[in-house]
Amino acid sequence: MGRVPEAEKVGWKNKISMEMEKCLEEFDTVILVDGHGMKFEALEELYGAEALKKTRSRILILAETKDQRKGGIIRRHASTCEMQELLRLYRMYEFSDRVALFSQEDNFGGLHNYVKTGVFTLEEAVSAFLQLS
Repeated sequence: MGRVPEAEKVGWKNKISMEMEKCLEEFDTVILVDGHGMKFEALEELYGAEALKKTRSRILILAETKDQRKGGIIRRHASTCEMQELLRLYRMYEFSDRVALFSQEDNFGGLHNYVKTGVFTLEEAVSAFLQLS
């Protein structure tokens, strides 16, 4: 994740929440990818979704993977500790409809579960999410 100078004066958990605030100021949508047990192909499929390619929104995907940029879509590396704290904050507060969780865990309202159960194709799920944000 990016570095926030004032965050260096506070604990790392506060630093993560400050960085998330900064991300929400800079991007229209932030997608957290809980990669625990996720196949690399699932992340690449999400990142390559046509709905993401066509959107004019600025989107940040935070995942335990390499940094990459395609137009207004940025995939940024987050360490395992950073992702655990981001996921804890997400689950505790669900503080914004501009933050989505992409996970393979049994989260029945989760984007990946809708795709896994056949309710939506990945394209439909991503497109629906982008229309909400």
